[in-house]
Amino acid sequence: MLNSATHAMPAGLPAHPLLRAAGQALGLLRLAISAIVVVLFVTMTAATLIQVAGRYVFGYGIAWTTEVATFSQIWLVFLASGVAMRYGMHIGVDVVATMLPAAVRRVLAIVIGAASLVFLWIIFDRSLMIVDMGQFQTSPLLQLSMSNVYLAIPIGVAYLALEYAIVIARLALGREPFERHAAEDAAS
Repeated sequence: MLNSATHAMPAGLPAHPLLRAAGQALGLLRLAISAIVVVLFVTMTAATLIQVAGRYVFGYGIAWTTEVATFSQIWLVFLASGVAMRYGMHIGVDVVATMLPAAVRRVLAIVIGAASLVFLWIIFDRSLMIVDMGQFQTSPLLQLSMSNVYLAIPIGVAYLALEYAIVIARLALGREPFERHAAEDAAS
């Protein structure tokens, strides 16, 4: 469930007005992204259910639902990747890292994070060319400019990079890198 408490300004920020404003803006961005992710998931699910009902109940495929479900899923994946980063929900192989001392693990995580940010920048940069090419394409059924679909790449990657930069900053400050999800707090 979305609420402002789970997307509030990060705890422990100094009282400086600019940092406080940045924290509030981050909280609003996170709330908006999370709400969009929920809407996209509901849209994707509804479009899929309509397609299944149309095909198997009424014997008629509703063509536009395929594009709605596909485009919703594309946006959902790119935006939700940043949400997953915030909570440390991405899959990682840490067999070797867990054998290292905590200080070395922290430095290694920062170095890997920096390399990941470089990779995300490359994806962002190249995706802008894809968005430009999408201006000349339209989807077959909905007749949407494919730029609207391809725009999920740079926007999603930018949000993922923002959340990753926050994780790196928290590591550099010696803090816990990931936030606890409200469901984790309720379970404990």
